[in-house]
Amino acid sequence: MNINKFSRTAVLAASAVFAASAMAQGGISVIIDGRPVAFRGTGPQQVNGRVLVPLRGVLEQMGAYVDWQPAGQLVTAQKSGTNIELRIGDRMARVNDRPVTLDVPAMIVRGNTMVPLRFMSEALGAEVKWEPSQYAVLINTADTGTRGQTYYPGTNPLPADLRIDALDMNRTGWVTPGSQIRFTLRGTPGGVATLAIPGETRDITMFETSPGVYEATWTVPDTQGRVNASRINPVARLKVGNNERVFQSTATANVDVTAPLVRAMTPDDQTTVLVSRPTISAVFDDTVGSGIDPSSVRLTLDGRDVTPDATVTANFISYTPAVGLDARRHDVKLTGLDMAGNRVTKTWSFRVGTDGEQMIRSFNVTGVEGARPGDVLKFTLMAAPGGRATFSLGDIVRNRPMEEREPGRYVGNYTIRRGDDLVNQPITARFVARSGEVYTVQSTDRVDVNGGPLESPTILSPRADTPIRNPMVIEGRAPANSRVLVRVDYSTSVLGAARLNGAVTEVVVVADENGRFRTDPIDLRTLIKGSDTRYTVTATTLGTNDRKSEPTTITVSK
Repeated sequence: MNINKFSRTAVLAASAVFAASAMAQGGISVIIDGRPVAFRGTGPQQVNGRVLVPLRGVLEQMGAYVDWQPAGQLVTAQKSGTNIELRIGDRMARVNDRPVTLDVPAMIVRGNTMVPLRFMSEALGAEVKWEPSQYAVLINTADTGTRGQTYYPGTNPLPADLRIDALDMNRTGWVTPGSQIRFTLRGTPGGVATLAIPGETRDITMFETSPGVYEATWTVPDTQGRVNASRINPVARLKVGNNERVFQSTATANVDVTAPLVRAMTPDDQTTVLVSRPTISAVFDDTVGSGIDPSSVRLTLDGRDVTPDATVTANFISYTPAVGLDARRHDVKLTGLDMAGNRVTKTWSFRVGTDGEQMIRSFNVTGVEGARPGDVLKFTLMAAPGGRATFSLGDIVRNRPMEEREPGRYVGNYTIRRGDDLVNQPITARFVARSGEVYTVQSTDRVDVNGGPLESPTILSPRADTPIRNPMVIEGRAPANSRVLVRVDYSTSVLGAARLNGAVTEVVVVADENGRFRTDPIDLRTLIKGSDTRYTVTATTLGTNDRKSEPTTITVSK
């Protein structure tokens, strides 16, 4: 339909009262297919001769699905195969991934996201005309009869007020199993509302607690052993008659289902040290969780809190007694919380030997001067003959066997790998004497080597751009014995709306000695059902001190 064929009399008559009110207030009225748009709060604004309107009201009345991503200040709109993207303050927008220059960019006005009306309307296939006598913008969508069928299922015309204004969560950030989250949907009253959460096997009924306000409460389950919905992006459906709307919340919550781990403790548990002031240390591991809260960490030695004298970070704790310890058993207890509130407790003990014990004479490392990836470090332990010895290099190498080359001389080697961060890593040896007594000794040598970027993993299966089956297993290659973070996200289209996105799982697997890694089967049946579903698989090699490789990413479809 050409805009000149608008029924000018009908349009202006339908909008006369509305436009008069807008003019009286110094505002601009917007009329779509003869129906005025009602603005709540901030209305249309004129900037440099162009009209900007609030994000949702106009575009949704045109039958478009719109979304606002506050993190990237990104506006998206979709209708009938047309996809629009524009960012706040950016004069370059994209229509179906084609760049378009704007006269006026989108902007924030009094807390409201405002978009250029003519550009958005015409990009969505509508015709736009300015009616100066009524100070009004007239929009013809040119598909008035099919608008309800394109974006909303059913054969009945879409009610003018079928809308979802907001989907809120009373808890965001990190949550733990057992936490309760209350969801509130605000939209058209008298409908049937349900809530879908990735990882849940069922839709959750939302009850209308007051006109247009629907609520549901969900208890976060223990997701270990099933799909780990590590990021909760809830999707609500509101149905009135045969018509339905879908809305994805921009608020998210992240589920932390496991407590942090404590690894690489020194001295080793149930061992004897032959120095009176041993360094007591441990490494925190919470790779896929919320991370340790350093302020929550407590370290006690023989029941005495020594935390104030320790060095504490989100990755490790280290404490060296100021006064020598007695030659006896000593007990260590380490506690802490992650940011989600999961508690970790680790206890271990060691014994300080007497001056008369000479089981270990020395422990040193050679090859540290100017060392770099590819160089070999040589570990030498001089101890009683006939025992068994291993060495550890921080959290990178744990209890690697040493060979007794000659009586009482134990030797081990380690080749520095690309990506190894050996700075400030403690070097220890563990010795088991013939009698069965176990000793730990720390070397005073330090290997101040940062091996540069970590090597990125390779994803072997599934293959990019190929269909997958349920369950999905991810296999690949990475540096031998390295830890690999594997993450799967999904993107799907529901009811013709803009694409919905969410997380499927996030797990850490360990590559074997040949560098092969494999995840457990990942069940995809609990995800939100849609069309044109795509999965993004990301694999990242993990190093010490929160270091990560560049990610490797592929996209597969179902």
